[in-house]
Formats: sequence, C-alpha cells, structure tokens
Amino acid sequence: MITLDKIFIAILLVGLFPRLSFAQPVLQEKPRSYDVSIRHKLNQVSIPEVMVPQINRAKLEREDLRFPGERFAAPVHADIRLSEAGTWVELDGGDRIWQLTITASGAHGLGLFYDDFYLPPGARLHVYTPDQKTELGAYTAQNNTRSQRFMTGFLPGQSATIEYYEPAEVKGQGRFRIFRVDQIYKEGYFTDRTLRSNNELGFGAALECHENINCTTGDPYQTEKKAVVRILVVVEEGSGFCTGSLINNTREDGRPLVLSAFHCQDGFTPAFDLWRFDFGYEGTTCSNPESEPNRRSILGCQQLAGRQENDFILLELNHQVPTTFDPYFLGWNRGTAIPSAGIMIHHPRGDVKKISTDDDPVPVFSGRINWNNDVQTPARHHFISFFDIGTFEIGSSGSALIDENQRIIGQLHGGIPTCDSTRAYFGRLALSWEGGGTPQSRLKDWLDPDNTGAMQTNGFIPDAEAGVKLEGMVHTDSGTPITNAQVALIQPDGTALSTITNQMGIFSFANLTSGGNYLISFSKADASLNGVNTLDLIQIQRHILNLVNFTSPYVMLAADVNASGNITTLDLIQIRRVILGVVDGFDAWPDWFFIPVNAGLNNPDNPFEGFNESSYILENLTDDILDFDVIGFKPGDVNNSASQ
Repeated sequence: MITLDKIFIAILLVGLFPRLSFAQPVLQEKPRSYDVSIRHKLNQVSIPEVMVPQINRAKLEREDLRFPGERFAAPVHADIRLSEAGTWVELDGGDRIWQLTITASGAHGLGLFYDDFYLPPGARLHVYTPDQKTELGAYTAQNNTRSQRFMTGFLPGQSATIEYYEPAEVKGQGRFRIFRVDQIYKEGYFTDRTLRSNNELGFGAALECHENINCTTGDPYQTEKKAVVRILVVVEEGSGFCTGSLINNTREDGRPLVLSAFHCQDGFTPAFDLWRFDFGYEGTTCSNPESEPNRRSILGCQQLAGRQENDFILLELNHQVPTTFDPYFLGWNRGTAIPSAGIMIHHPRGDVKKISTDDDPVPVFSGRINWNNDVQTPARHHFISFFDIGTFEIGSSGSALIDENQRIIGQLHGGIPTCDSTRAYFGRLALSWEGGGTPQSRLKDWLDPDNTGAMQTNGFIPDAEAGVKLEGMVHTDSGTPITNAQVALIQPDGTALSTITNQMGIFSFANLTSGGNYLISFSKADASLNGVNTLDLIQIQRHILNLVNFTSPYVMLAADVNASGNITTLDLIQIRRVILGVVDGFDAWPDWFFIPVNAGLNNPDNPFEGFNESSYILENLTDDILDFDVIGFKPGDVNNSASQ
C-alpha cells in the first residue's frame, strides 16, 4: 500500500549502473591523412587493427531488467599504447603520423578513454570511423589534463581509427595509453530521429511531449538556459547522462560551480576527471533539430560537497568557463517560502535542451521517500511538483528547480513521469545549505564563501568586455601539473599582479587592460633535495657514458646543474654535494626554472643554445590567451620525482 508518508519512487538515472574538455577545445582541422599530398606515403603501410573483447550482452540485458535506469554503453578494459601498438609513417621534413584501428565486433559505437595522456605543442590527435564519415578532433596540447587522463567521446560503428600527428621538433614527446573502450550496445544511439524509440539515449531520444527550450514556453528563460549543461557521467561501471546548472556565489567571481544530483554517482565509482560538461547543446528553433548540434565542452571536475539525504552534489569544473561559451550563473534562494511556480530546463535522455513548467505553487512534500536504490530520504527534504507543460526522463536528474524569480531552490531527484501526468521530487536547497554540518556535506561554504549570511543571490553574467584574460597551465615535460608555482605579471603601467597555480597547475589573470606589453615570470620556492637523489646521479652518469641518452631538452637542462652548457662529471659532483648537505642548492639555478612552451627553446635538440630566461614579454596583449602553457623543471631532478 502506498501512503503519503512512505512512497516508493524510481530514481531516473541515465546510464549509471550496474543499478540502473579546461574547456575541451577542439580545433576544426581535418586529419593530416586526408591530405592527398601525403596519402601515397600512408597507403604504403596498412593500418594495424586491434580487436577488443566483446561485451556480455546477455548479462547486460539481465542487469537492465533488474535495475533502474538505462545504459547505452559498457566498458571493456584495454592496454593499447602509442609506444607499442599502431604504425608510424615518416613524412618529408621529419614529421610523422601514427595510426591504429580498434574494433569491437557487434558494437553500435565506441568511446575511447586514455591515461598517461600528453600531447606536445603542435601535435594533433583525431579519431574517426574507417569510412572517414564521422570524426572527432583535432585535439592538441590544450587538451592535456592534470590527471593525464582524457576521452574522445563516442563514434558510431564497431571500429574507430586513431590518428596521431607529431611534428619533427617534438618527436618522441607525445604519449598515451587507451585503457578503456566503452561499447554502445543499444541500437539507435546514432540513428535518425525518426527511427528512435523511447528506449534510446542521446540526440533525438527524448519523448515527443517535451518542449524544446527555444519554443514559446522557453522565451522568458533565454538567459537562464545558458547555465544548464548536459553531463556525460563516467564511472568505473560505465557512462551515462545527467543534467547540471552553473550556480552563482556571493563573490560573483565566476567560479565554475555546477549543482546536480547526488544519485548521479551514488553507489558507483565516479571518475570525475573524465566527466564532460556540454554547453549550449540545444536546437535553434522550437522544432526538433534534424542533425545533432555542435557542443562546447569542459572536461573534468572535482566534487566539493554532496549529501545523499538532500540528493545534491556540488562540483567545480577543472577549468573556468570561457566567455565565448556565453555562460550564465543562476542565482539561488535558500529561504523556506513556497514558490508560486517552478520551471526546469534539462536534458532528458541526454537529448537537446528541453523545458518543463509548473504554473502552480510547488509545496514541500511532508513524507519520507523510499527510492528503489534502497535509499530513504527524510520527511520535508523535497519539493513535489506536478508539471503543466513537459515531463522529465532519465538524464534529467540534477536539473535545477527554478522559482518565479529565476533562482534555484532545488534539484531533481526523481519521481513518476509520463506525458499525461508527472510527479517530480526536488531536493530542497534550503536544507542542503546546512546539509550534514560539514563543508563536504553542505552548500553554504561554497555559495557564501565569506559567510555574509545572504539568503539569496541573483544570477551572474561574466563580463566579456571587462578586459583581456591570460590563463595557462604549468607542468613538467611529462605533463604533471606543478602546483603552488608563483606567477607574477607586470602591467604596462608598472603595477604588479601575482597568483599561484592551483591543483591543476592552472593560473589565471582576468580583466587585464587591452594593449601594451606585459612581463610575466614564474618561480617556486622548494627544498633543494625535493626530487634530487642518487637515482638522478645514476641516470646522469649513464647519459654521460652514452649508455642511455636524454631525449627531453628539459631533462638535459635539469642535468646541467652548473649551467655550463654541457652535462659533465662536474654536474655529478655538485649534485652529490647537495645530497650530502655540503651545500644548499645550485648557485647557477633557482629552485625551479620555467619555460613557456611557445617561447622558450630556440633549439630543442641543443637546449643550451640560445637559452631564454624565466621572464617573458607579451607584446601588445589585445586578445584573450587561454593556453599560455609553461614547462617547469627542478635542477638536478631528471626523473621528475619531485613532489608537488
């Protein structure tokens, strides 16, 4: 018997099972292999093919019957390395191309996941179907991540060709390993909208009773829609969709906070560094689009807070949202008043953006709720809404409930949806504010970081005209982010700005005056012995004896601790003196040395020739620079063992 104080409701997750991008810039470039001028070289070598194991469809279908939700793909573990698989073809001038085809027999689509991922400057990575009708990329050095993990999304069919182009000047520096291949096993994921059933996920899969955000119902919410993102959720058990919203904080500083639903990852092993956030994924008119719209994405996030009882999760994106994404940060209201109406903008089934509305007051549900993942939420923790327009489906989870003043008051947990009658339950922001009483289980520390006591905030639009932005990533030559590095910027008027790199190795300066020259420099204070030990001595000695030669110019510089322009036994002597504590550091070097990727080494084969300093001039800075990446090395540490 169902009673008002104890009701069993299905959680509508997309693809989370067994129960069930920094901005990810993509250059609009074709793979180099498409160039007819080099095709004759590539045709001389056949592309190797790697077969990955098939997924157990019968097992997956049994799981899909037993558990709520619906997944469109399941993972198979792999170990496919750039250094060991595939085939290389050298081009005129020393550039080269690596290619490999991965096949999963019977799959309807493939998604590729990478670790130990590092693309050097100038390199390009593409993934495309063997018939070259569908492609992803080009991915570049701007796609390198702190976790050194990456994903290139999903392609239709049972085969995908990976192509990596490497310029001669960075030969041997790129690396990656494909550690996981997700296989789409639900038919129709990539088919035409008219062929879909409501059992599918992705573009065109939502029920026809939804209204697109650019219909008349959505006209008053054209600003608010810019806060809503489709989330491709990646867990160890597979991939799925949820919805989230950019949310403002009392500082109104554009901190990239996203509110969504706790149950999007509850019970699973989330891989937050691989979660993808798709902005502006919508049709341009009221009609359903016939072709999939382009997406602008950010890859990776961190969980700041979350609580099962309130079903909220607060995430921070790993990179700022570029103003070119035209973002909006929704305001919020943590008061207890009953809203006179409610609206929800969401991505049902991972489809394009839709809108649902409740034109009546949205009351608090007085009872407890038993969910079908064995979770019970306490009484009065949820709003209950009966939509007048639209409904929701799997993939809508986490969508913000917006009140009559366009402020967030909750997020979608689940309910009973149909095209004729929808009952939806939203975790209340008013109770999530204090949550479980700790910063990790409540919202107040993040949405009101200065403890102002504000009861509400309005939405926030970053000012694209406020000034020039300078942002970059500081990392080792192996791609490991360098945290807490000091970055100093001298402005044209002589005043100085400073910041430090965060856990992702990212630094950022905003609202810079357009025009004029800026002087930027990098430093990091550190213990001399951090990362410097006898293993470094052994590797340097092997290099001197020509047993194993250093190939990285930054490692060569790190080994030349006396800055003589050569690596000799004198360097070994100085390193031994530091290890033994006879001297504290190397006189010729600071604790760390930093070289911008695009401005540092005149001759990578001989880095001692024309070597630049650690301060660099940015001339006539008029446009945003979001990829000012910098490589740092610690003198004496040739194996990058220094702790961050």
